[in-house]
Amino acid sequence: MSAGLSEILAKQFYSFLCIYAHSGCQSAQQVGNAETAETQKDLCVATMKLIMIVMANMIKVYCQMFVKPKDVIQKDEDAKKLIDQWVNIGTFLQNEF
Repeated sequence: MSAGLSEILAKQFYSFLCIYAHSGCQSAQQVGNAETAETQKDLCVATMKLIMIVMANMIKVYCQMFVKPKDVIQKDEDAKKLIDQWVNIGTFLQNEF
């Protein structure tokens, strides 16, 4: 099963996120201690985009496994477009690396 990321991207993000996940509140401190508000924003945005890619891929796989969620997503055109958008972003990044 794929999270929608290339192996290189996955290793980079895993390494980055593990450093902060396993060091308690240092991740929050890194954001809080950033030199500029723009740097704070960049640190948050990159992580949130990664989460959106992974969540979209998880939803897509979940809907392939179970009929009821698939039916719900198929009926909600906006949700379907949003999921497809983030899956496509992940696929594009995967192809770039």
